[in-house]
Amino acid sequence: MFNVTLLLDMQYNDNFYSDSEFDQLNSTPILPNTHMPLAIIATFISCCSFNCLSLILGIIAIVYANQVKDKFILQDYLGAKRSSQTAKILSLIAIGLFAIGIIINIIFPIFFTTIKGILNLD
Repeated sequence: MFNVTLLLDMQYNDNFYSDSEFDQLNSTPILPNTHMPLAIIATFISCCSFNCLSLILGIIAIVYANQVKDKFILQDYLGAKRSSQTAKILSLIAIGLFAIGIIINIIFPIFFTTIKGILNLD
């Protein structure tokens, strides 16, 4: 019993959580944001592009977003916070890769048709 209490005290004393993320009455951490809508949106828009990497990252983000509540219920507060941050980062990377893919698909055809017109390569 002593080891469990010591472990919980170590988790609370870790500076991973700020004061605003604790319920002041019970001094227990507040459930982190799961970022599930962001992960779903990232996966959905990645389905509309030819970039398979962003689709894979979106699916992994959904998995991490799904783990947040489970870890929080099991009192793995640090694991829940890390899963939340990982889901957010992977979702934003997937959206960024989607945006880069769209820009490349728009700019490259314009650039090459302009070069073709300038050099008269008909």
